[in-house]
Amino acid sequence: MGRPKNPIPQPRRHSSGQARVTIEGHDYYLGRFGSSEADEAYRRILAQFLAREGPFLQKNDDPVTVQEVLAGYLQYAESYYGFSAKSKWTGSYVNIREVIGILNRLYGSLAANQFGPLDMKAVIGEMVRKGWCRSHVNAQASRVKSIFKWAVGEELIPPAIWHALLAVPGLKRGRSEAPDSDPVIPVDVDEIEKAKEHLRPAIVAMIDFSLLTGCRPNEVCILRCGEIDQSNPVCWVFRPAHHKTEHHGKKRLVLIGPKAQAVIAPYLDGLTFEDYVFSPRREEEKRLMERHANRKNPMTPSQESRMERARRRIRARYPRDHYDASGLRRAIHRACDKAGIDRWSPNRLRHTRATELREHGLDNVATILGHSKIETTQI
Repeated sequence: MGRPKNPIPQPRRHSSGQARVTIEGHDYYLGRFGSSEADEAYRRILAQFLAREGPFLQKNDDPVTVQEVLAGYLQYAESYYGFSAKSKWTGSYVNIREVIGILNRLYGSLAANQFGPLDMKAVIGEMVRKGWCRSHVNAQASRVKSIFKWAVGEELIPPAIWHALLAVPGLKRGRSEAPDSDPVIPVDVDEIEKAKEHLRPAIVAMIDFSLLTGCRPNEVCILRCGEIDQSNPVCWVFRPAHHKTEHHGKKRLVLIGPKAQAVIAPYLDGLTFEDYVFSPRREEEKRLMERHANRKNPMTPSQESRMERARRRIRARYPRDHYDASGLRRAIHRACDKAGIDRWSPNRLRHTRATELREHGLDNVATILGHSKIETTQI
């Protein structure tokens, strides 16, 4: 067994007689090896390295490019928001990657200290041309400003760059080419039932669970067996490992009453602590086994080999063992098209539940939906 790699970079003597330290693949020269100046320079650069929140970008005469700022911010965001390999395709991560993609395509090689308000307006115009609604454009523009704010805190650019970007206002309603999104309204129960006629049982159960608990679409997708506290038979409690406001230090509890318990109970049999309650891979394998059990004639060897190939195709088609919010939305949209009704999205189920609970008081609704501000519940 080899020696463990030392995470602290150590200075070395270069053939020129200077002290040299290598950090993340880059060499930094500190002065004459063994001198007090070299020791001080090493301590200074080591302190900066240990205090970093992104890739280590030592200040020098060469200006930092926008591309380097974006790489640093993405690494910082992954740590700050707690993104994992299983949560990098939804929510804030997708929005951050969209912003970084536009900035890198338009201004990647530009020196970050040359990015100004006119460039910011050009980025906003690119967002509008992509067909984004006005509220989404404004939210993404705020993320652009947050990237340069972070760069100021890392001393990669002067503060004046970020202050100048703050002078660029957001798009106003009715005064831009960006369309305004329609308000999210509750979905009619009749439309829900019509769509459910064209959905698989697992998706139907996810809809019913969302409608009964008022949880967010991504929360029902990441529902794990081991994260459900079943100690109280009257009300189970689901504590999701990841949720929308976890980076603000807030806790999220999804209350599961008897009706919602009855919905997920058939899916809990035989699951381990780490298993997801709703799994597309498991549902396809279950469907395959049901077809096999309902056969009237015994299988031939060639049919058995075809069944094994079908299992391999299922594993290849569903590399992940749980649904995601976008996949759930697409399934519902396809069902709406088959039913001949207007499309509705799973987040509207949460609004439907909130409307049903309105008569019980805003405080109770806020508790069930997990709102920290009563103003959000009123909306």
